[in-house]
This record gives sequence, C-alpha cells and structure tokens, in this order.
Amino acid sequence: GISARRPARFKMAAIGCAVPARIQTASLAPTPRLGPLRGHHQPSGVPQARNRSRQQALSGRSRLIVCAAEKNKTPFEDFKGFKWKWEKPKDVGYEGVGSDVRCNLNVEFEEAILGAEKEVEFQAKVFCEKCKGQGMLKGTTIRCTPCEGKGRALTSRKLKVKVPAGVQSGSTVRLKEQGDFGEPPGSLLVNVVAPWSTSTIRRDGADLYSDVKVTQKALDEGTTVTVVTVEGSEGSLKVPPNTKSGAHLRIKGRGAPTAIGNMEERGDHYFRLVVSE
Repeated sequence: GISARRPARFKMAAIGCAVPARIQTASLAPTPRLGPLRGHHQPSGVPQARNRSRQQALSGRSRLIVCAAEKNKTPFEDFKGFKWKWEKPKDVGYEGVGSDVRCNLNVEFEEAILGAEKEVEFQAKVFCEKCKGQGMLKGTTIRCTPCEGKGRALTSRKLKVKVPAGVQSGSTVRLKEQGDFGEPPGSLLVNVVAPWSTSTIRRDGADLYSDVKVTQKALDEGTTVTVVTVEGSEGSLKVPPNTKSGAHLRIKGRGAPTAIGNMEERGDHYFRLVVSE
C-alpha cells in the first residue's frame, strides 16, 4: 500500500528555544478524532493517516498554548535575557578624521613685533551641502558632482587671523577645527612669513637695532639726536661729549617681546652712532 510519513510534532525548539523542564504539560481532554476530509479520497491501506497528522498537530499546538497560559506569559518571554543594540544611522556619510591644512601668511616687520589681525585665504575640504556628505544624491545612485562622490568638497575660504606679538618668520599659528571637515575636524596651520629688517630697523632675537648718522664734531662736543621706535613714535637721545663712532644708545623695553604674545616683557632698542661726512 501507500506509506504515509508521520509529521513531526510542534515543539518549542522549532521557534528557537526549548521548553523548560520544570513546566509540566497541562492535562487536556482527549482531542476528538476528526473524520475524513470531505471531497478527498482516502488511499487504501492508510486509513485515517491524514487525520492522525492533523490531530497530532492540534494536540502539540494545544500543549504549547496551555503551558504558556499556566505561567501567565507568552512563549517569547524566554528572550528577555537577550540584549538588543540599535544605533541611529548617521546623517553624515563621510566618517573620518579631518586633515590639517597649511597656508602662508605674509606680515609686515612691525606687525610681527607688535601683533596684528590679518585675513588669510586657503583651500579646505568642507561638508558637501548638496549631498549632505553622502557622496550620492538623495534617493539615487548618482554621484554628487561638487564633491566627486567623496562627501567633502574642496572650497576656498577666508578667515581673520590674530597674529600674536613677537612672532618670527617660520612661526606657526594654529586655528583649531578650521581645517578639513571630519570627526573631529582638522586644524588650520598658518605659517608666518615676516622680514627680519626694514630700511631703518633690524631684528636680532628680542632686541632691535638702528643706525643714527652724526658728524664727528657732534660726537666730540656732544649733541641730541632724534630716533624713531618700532611703534613709529619719535624720541630724543642725548649724546655725551667725546663719544666714539659705533657707540650704542639704548631705549629699554622698546624691542620685540621676549615670549610670543607677551608684550609685558620686551627686549631693548639700540641705536648705533655712525659718523657721516
């Protein structure tokens, strides 16, 4: 005759967890046998095969429901011990640390000594507003043109930079989070380019030097000379009699800062007497 496979009973393992051993199956009233399905032919040799399978499925399902009802919980409460982690997707597609950007800034001799505020122009990679940092246009697979699909676009920028007093040529001024876009953004490193001298003043560390022309007669008899400091102010210095050519007159505390940004402590300004015919 035709052999019929015996269907597997419904078990808790089928949904991913096992029935605890301490749960006792509730006693159920015998499940009434079902008659043959209407409109279907029962093959000879296996009477009631399909009916038994149906009864077994219903019996197993009933035990499962009754066990859960006795504990007053749902079968899925066994998953309470699991820890689920959900993270909100980031709005920015580019994920990475922003690089530092370097640029040069030319300053005047007096600006390097006294400090100044200058405007610097540079290029940096900024957050692409068109694609919101995703590299693709919203809802499409079309690559964003301004950022070339990278989520960051190279753009020219201008910033005001405070040049601290006492900087020298080669000094670096750092502006945090003004470099390339990223998490975190990079810094802008401004390299200061400044002359070491002008037509009337030269710099040596924190001290300044200038030449003052006088006649030999003025050196022998003594005189008063007019000098100009780095701030542009004029002053008078007294030359005593019998002063030799090459002697220095000093104005204390009118040189460059001894430490960058500290105008409280400055070097001196020396004026050398040079004989002119």
